[in-house]
Amino acid sequence: MSLSGKDAEFVAKRRQLINAWRYVGGLLSLAVAGLALYLWLRVPLLGNPFVTARRVEAGDIADTTLLLSVVMLPVIVTVLLVVVAALIAVIYRALAHENRHIAIIEKLQRLERRRATDT
Repeated sequence: MSLSGKDAEFVAKRRQLINAWRYVGGLLSLAVAGLALYLWLRVPLLGNPFVTARRVEAGDIADTTLLLSVVMLPVIVTVLLVVVAALIAVIYRALAHENRHIAIIEKLQRLERRRATDT
């Protein structure tokens, strides 16, 4: 079983994409973690529900019509960050499986070439 030129090209391109994801995924993970940390420390009304609740209780946020949105916004942002982190983890796992499949294809190709040179 030999791969056609198009199939071999496809496998090579997928290998490149998998190798690139290591860096892209790592940078994306750092960006999400950095955003979460930034929101937690610098913009607590967007990322820290405990600070938001304390400010509401202290009366720092006077407009009662915004009470629900102010309390819910950090929860929503936190859930969003968790969903994004989970998505990145799923992509890592899927690409690990694809990497394994490509390694199997390449191993079969090497075995086939070795058989062809032995005969």
